[in-house]
Amino acid sequence: MKKEHKEIIGCIDLIESSPGLYEMVIREGADESGNIGRTVSCEERDMKDILDLDDDVEDEVSFRPVVAVSDINDRISFS
Repeated sequence: MKKEHKEIIGCIDLIESSPGLYEMVIREGADESGNIGRTVSCEERDMKDILDLDDDVEDEVSFRPVVAVSDINDRISFS
């Protein structure tokens, strides 16, 4: 298993033990030995961080069909 995969699994373990909203951050660079690779970390976030990234609703237009199907499925499953 690649080192990056192990680190991603480590992030999942962290999230499962401490529920919340996290951003997975993947950085490329050299380690102490000079080997080039990636490090993975999970940084805690809140809704303000997410909303600060939102530029407008233009990028959400393509999700309208998904919302419509979801609404139909909700009506079917709760009837």
